Amino acid sequence: MYTDIIKNKLDALKVSYKKSGRHYLLSQCLNPHHSDEHGSFSINTQTGYCKCFACGFTIGVDFFTNGVMSEEQEEEMKRQATYYKLKEQLKRESKGLCKFSGLPLKGGETPEGYRGFTKDTIKKFKLYECNVGRYANRTIFPFDSEGFTSRTHDKDSEVKYLHSKGFDNKNSLYPFNILKESKSNYVVVVEGIVDSISLWQDGIPSICNFGVSNNFSSYKIGKLLEIGVETIYIMMDNDEVGQKAEENLLEDYNLKEYFEVKSARELELLEYFYASGCKDYNEYMVKRGKI
Repeated sequence: MYTDIIKNKLDALKVSYKKSGRHYLLSQCLNPHHSDEHGSFSINTQTGYCKCFACGFTIGVDFFTNGVMSEEQEEEMKRQATYYKLKEQLKRESKGLCKFSGLPLKGGETPEGYRGFTKDTIKKFKLYECNVGRYANRTIFPFDSEGFTSRTHDKDSEVKYLHSKGFDNKNSLYPFNILKESKSNYVVVVEGIVDSISLWQDGIPSICNFGVSNNFSSYKIGKLLEIGVETIYIMMDNDEVGQKAEENLLEDYNLKEYFEVKSARELELLEYFYASGCKDYNEYMVKRGKI
């Protein structure tokens, strides 16, 4: 009944919307005190009744026909927005997340020597400890963009790594910004984030593949081409699973179409690593530091 009136009003306000069911639209919340990124505002086009499922804000058809809100609606709007912000803050804090950045709360600096890392490396990769909430007793590894992963300090933990919400290992390149700044035309691909940082500490450009099961998506390939990478060296862990994954990546058709793809054994800088018999580069770096 009110479909055209509602759509015209939303268009005038430059608010995007989409159809949701027979008589409903979904749009960003019309409460100016609520920064709605997920389109939580449900509009009944038959009755004109609207409700935000995130902050609880409601308005009726009068807003679309007359374009105004009553004083009571204005006050209720502010009250609901305040409640929503408090609710979100409490939710983040219960998980140990900072309300501003979305990163886990900082409990302290990562100590020099963690995983064999130097003070400069820890500073460069912005590593720190969290000691509250879901990420308690973990080292936090912030990504270049929004997001992070965390590694437990508990050897008996069943979950070694916990990633931030929305993390997509198939399309993530870590640490992309540092690789971009290096202007290197080659990169060594490893399984884990710790191994990648270890290689960087020794001056070897590297990216993390986040495991052995991820092939290179078009997005990853495009990002590497964008910053001038020409050669990719594959260096998975020295175990049966890792070596099988290495074989698959060395024969990956998509990679070979755009890059020169080689085994990291061909890289002279890694000669001593392979001679050591260590499982991965972090183990090699730590053992080397103890000799």
